[in-house]
Amino acid sequence: MRIRHGVTSHGFALNVDPDMTAFERFTVCGLHDVTMVSLRQLAAEQGIPAPTDAEVRDAVGAELTASWGIQAVRRRRANGSSSDGGR
Repeated sequence: MRIRHGVTSHGFALNVDPDMTAFERFTVCGLHDVTMVSLRQLAAEQGIPAPTDAEVRDAVGAELTASWGIQAVRRRRANGSSSDGGR
């Protein structure tokens, strides 16, 4: 995230379960009437379990690859394990 002239900007981001108090200190993306929330907060409002980081990553990856008509690429970590748990 970048803050320039009091305005934040970033690429694509999903707040899964961060400490949201940091977002109270600035105007998110220059949108004065927007309150930033997390997926955990939204799930709690619906009375359902919050997704895990891995579930969110997999769902976003599947949707983007389907929408863009591309094939997912497995990345290898420094220890040799797959970033997708070997799937």
